[in-house]
Amino acid sequence: MRRWKKLAFTLVELLVVIAIIGILVALLLPAIQAAREAARRTQCANKMKQLGVALHNYLDTHKVFPPSQVANRDCGNASTLVPQGYTAMNLNGLVLLLPFLEHQALYDQADFLSAFSTGIHSSISPQPPLAGGGVSAANSAFIAQNAPPPFVCPSDADEAYRRRTNYDFIVYRAWNRCSQWGSNGPTTRTMFEDNSSCGTQHIVDGTSNVVAMTESFRSCCCNGSNAEWAQRGYTQVGLSLSRHPPNYTFYYVSWGNPAYECNEKYAGKRLSDWMDTGSFHPGGLHILLGDASVRFMSQTADATLRNRLSVIADGEPISQF
Repeated sequence: MRRWKKLAFTLVELLVVIAIIGILVALLLPAIQAAREAARRTQCANKMKQLGVALHNYLDTHKVFPPSQVANRDCGNASTLVPQGYTAMNLNGLVLLLPFLEHQALYDQADFLSAFSTGIHSSISPQPPLAGGGVSAANSAFIAQNAPPPFVCPSDADEAYRRRTNYDFIVYRAWNRCSQWGSNGPTTRTMFEDNSSCGTQHIVDGTSNVVAMTESFRSCCCNGSNAEWAQRGYTQVGLSLSRHPPNYTFYYVSWGNPAYECNEKYAGKRLSDWMDTGSFHPGGLHILLGDASVRFMSQTADATLRNRLSVIADGEPISQF
């Protein structure tokens, strides 16, 4: 009797092979995803290092670090960057770094005689007029562009928020657009504020003991909103490292439009408030110190440490982190 050779898998054998492949994929996929995130995290740290170098090149050129915002001359520290006297500029200090990040051509497109947003100053009455009478056509086109690559973290490259930045300055009063940097005491003065003019002589604690910039989510949020990369909107001056821990989780949003939908969308999720620090990196975020070095801060860092790292002249010791 002729015996037929077996030419194919049986159904049972095929199912076993599929199951084995599925198990291997399930085991390998987290490792692949972790490797990709590790690569993105390294790229993010490198971008922050570039920002640190840009800050020091700006310092070498102008003898001071840039302000987090160019506001108006009534904010306690009369910035020479503000044209036409008592007028509101609403300019994000990141724009001033563009020439030091190989983006001179983009910088040259900005109109520094006009405002960059129509945001009001919640702490000022009466409201100052907008520089140049408003946002010029040139600035409207300038702001409408995507955030330049140096301001975007690869781990948060959501195209829906492509006009926002992942990196911002650490300030003391992130919600107050007239923060009186010049009169802030040693326990409240940070490297950056609106119209600030911080030089190395002001950083008594040493540049290696002060946080200059850190990360924030671009996809934020119901309780206010991050402004476009080149402007400051409503009240935000920068980010507060001491207000909440990194990657602070929302459980309640006090106001929104409507509040219920806001709570449904964000409650209990790993998204920062509009003035808080945060990242999609597991366990924490990068911080850029005043000496241009980059460290990774745990999201469990305590409030005392975060506050001491924020200010520039409190004289308090810094523990390891």
